[in-house]
Amino acid sequence: MVDAKRKHAVIVGVSKYRDPDITSLKFASADAQSVYQFVTDPNGGGFPKGRVSVVYGPESSMKTTLALCAAKEMQRLEPDKTVAFVDVERM
Repeated sequence: MVDAKRKHAVIVGVSKYRDPDITSLKFASADAQSVYQFVTDPNGGGFPKGRVSVVYGPESSMKTTLALCAAKEMQRLEPDKTVAFVDVERM
């Protein structure tokens, strides 16, 4: 098991897309919050709350790209730590 001090997570929930052929999602933000609750629960993921970021809303704000960059930077700066990226667009 990974020590909690070495865990980081970025959770992304995209609810609306610029492409009209992609159906918007009603519950992406709620799903992102549910995943947050699970990963920060000591009986769930066990991630410290201060080490989990939740980003949600419409696609146009580049949240997924920003979150991926943040996760990659965490991995680069501290390669011995566990970094989780959870995208709840199509869960």
